[in-house]
Amino acid sequence: MADWSLLMMGAKAPDRAFKRNLKRLYQDRRFSDLTLEAGPLKLDVHKAIISSQSDYFQALLSNNWAESTSRTIRLEDDDPESVKAMVQFMYEFDYDDSATDDTSTEEVHPTIFHIRVYKTADKYLIPELKVYALRKFLTATNTSKKLTTLLPQIIEEAYAATPASDSRLRRAVLELVLSNQDKLIRRDAFIEVIKNGGDFAVDFMREMSQVAARVRGFLCFKCGRKSYFDTTRSTRIRVYTCVECGARIRRVFY
Repeated sequence: MADWSLLMMGAKAPDRAFKRNLKRLYQDRRFSDLTLEAGPLKLDVHKAIISSQSDYFQALLSNNWAESTSRTIRLEDDDPESVKAMVQFMYEFDYDDSATDDTSTEEVHPTIFHIRVYKTADKYLIPELKVYALRKFLTATNTSKKLTTLLPQIIEEAYAATPASDSRLRRAVLELVLSNQDKLIRRDAFIEVIKNGGDFAVDFMREMSQVAARVRGFLCFKCGRKSYFDTTRSTRIRVYTCVECGARIRRVFY
């Protein structure tokens, strides 16, 4: 009788070997045939690797492009650390969460960094990296101890990085704002974001108009105000949240 566990391990071996060898290429650039430059950052890469994962580079390197003869592509307007993360992902299917070398000119929080990587992935048409950066962004927000302080900057970075047609990152940020609005409304930086208008202000007002339709005049057990609204996420459990102090009441319907 066949040992299926051994057969499955054998089936995965070529995949592991491929990833291991690809990582070696990233660490040893002796056979590279192209250099990417972003600010002070220079990365030796392989045309076959980057063109197979990016429709942007595939189109660029397939045409009679002037810089192709010099073996250098200059990425003038891109964040160097995001470019580094993009290249690392192409070879390792992962990237470091923050800047770790001397090319970094500022300390960037992981939540902001993942947004910038998402923007770079969108520009260079790497959908797998967009999904991965969004996943890492959500993980970083779940573990951050200063999310409320960061959210105004997160809003500005996320909305500047994406068009209105790309709703995945924007929706994730909006959900974070709605979950923390009782704290944000007391922060001047968040009020300034609202005052500046733009797409976020429109999205936020639309969400709040839906919230207003669910307002209930219940007396808050904590602050004594009649200011609860329905923030239910389930058809069976209704959750009412006080807009003044954030206290919540849950009611279960059987």
